[in-house]
Order: sequence, then C-alpha cells, then structure tokens
Amino acid sequence: MDITGVKNALMSVDVEVLKLMSAAKVQPSVVEGAFRQKSGTDGTTVARQFFENSSKSPEAIRWFESVLTNGLDPNFTVVHLEVIRHVAARTCRHVLLNDDIIPKAGWSVRET
Repeated sequence: MDITGVKNALMSVDVEVLKLMSAAKVQPSVVEGAFRQKSGTDGTTVARQFFENSSKSPEAIRWFESVLTNGLDPNFTVVHLEVIRHVAARTCRHVLLNDDIIPKAGWSVRET
C-alpha cells in the first residue's frame, strides 16, 4: 500500500483497512509519512484528522497502540505542536476512561 492509500485510511478511520495495513506489514515510515501529510485545503494534518475522527473509536485507538508496539516511532514529528498536545490528551483520556487497558498493557497505577 502506498502513502496515499495509508493517508486515506487514516483520514477515514477505516478500522478494517487499518487492520489490513498492519497484516500487510506496511512500514512504520510509510504510516509516519502519511500522518505528516496535509489532509486537505485547510492545512490540517492527517494526524490531527485521524485523532479527531477516532475520538469515538476505541478500535482505532487500539490499532494505533498496536502500530506503536510494532515499530511506529512515538516521537515522530508532525507539522503542528498542537497535534502532539492533542495526541497526548487523547491517549491520556483513553487510558483514564478505559480501566481495562491499563492491565492489558502491563502498566500499574499508583496514587500520589
């Protein structure tokens, strides 16, 4: 799958296509490149659109977690710092709202 196909799957948050990309072993660099692309004429990035569109899709967030586990650089850069802040906020919100993900990831929670 080329970068355009990956970009389209990310923007539409098509979980079935995202899973097929993983099964096809699409390289993390291709996914990173697609996230950096502009999503349209308004100048937003594919990364921002993906995280905005995936806000109600735990499956899409699980897919993203799996590609991080399989080599996607968690520190890859995108054009706007606000996207990084958005990703961090979304990830924390997902973890906080879904207690089941913490033990599955092998994390522990301690109160401070």
